[in-house]
Amino acid sequence: MLVANDHFEVVDDGAIVWARRTATGFETPKEVSDVHADIVRVLDRLPRDTRQLFLDLRRAVGRNDPEFEQALAPHRKRFLHGWVRTVILVRSQVGRMQVQRHGGDDGGKPIVVTDPAEAARLLGVDAIE
Repeated sequence: MLVANDHFEVVDDGAIVWARRTATGFETPKEVSDVHADIVRVLDRLPRDTRQLFLDLRRAVGRNDPEFEQALAPHRKRFLHGWVRTVILVRSQVGRMQVQRHGGDDGGKPIVVTDPAEAARLLGVDAIE
């Protein structure tokens, strides 16, 4: 386990980095920034050019108020970009549109899906729990 805290579990299996959000919401913008900064520091030690990133946001409590988005913004690009492929699994079409908007704002092209079977197919694995 690379990261285990109230908000994320992150595991590296050598081919895919599995990052899963928990259902615990963020209380403050500072907490958003601190948690993501810690994860990015861990991810920055990995060779992104040989791994895919899977980010499962289905359990996340959504926040789109400006203070929280601003706190996350400096960390998003470093979290999501540079991987062989980035697949993000969200719960709804609204979540999909929000994550795609952020990806475009950051100059990246994460693949955002709502279907676990599609995420599994894209990652080349049998199933996503």
